[in-house]
Amino acid sequence: MNDEHYYKQAMKTVKKKKEFRSNAFAFTVVMPFLIFINLWTSPGYLWFLWPLLGWGMGLAFQYYDAFVQSEKNSWEDHEVQKEMERMRMRDRRFLNGEKRRDELDERMDLRELRRDYDERDLV
Repeated sequence: MNDEHYYKQAMKTVKKKKEFRSNAFAFTVVMPFLIFINLWTSPGYLWFLWPLLGWGMGLAFQYYDAFVQSEKNSWEDHEVQKEMERMRMRDRRFLNGEKRRDELDERMDLRELRRDYDERDLV
């Protein structure tokens, strides 16, 4: 993964966090106003609970998406980076002559076959 990928992911996360903060601010401003209107006009029926529950649940999901889920994604990105580095190290060792034992054994089997090979047997 390159830096551009991380930049795009970071921009998405920052945008989600910014949207959550602005939505939370609007919630804290609008809900007291709705409570005031409800209690002033019709104190017998507490209708402000419906927007409070609906908007509050939406805000909770938005918080989860912006803060909790982004932490899980960063953990996954970290694990992917570790795995990619492990694969790179394995490939570097392989290219530098540190071949794995099973590949060396396979090459030895081929040499033994070549040694026993006789062209007269193919006629």
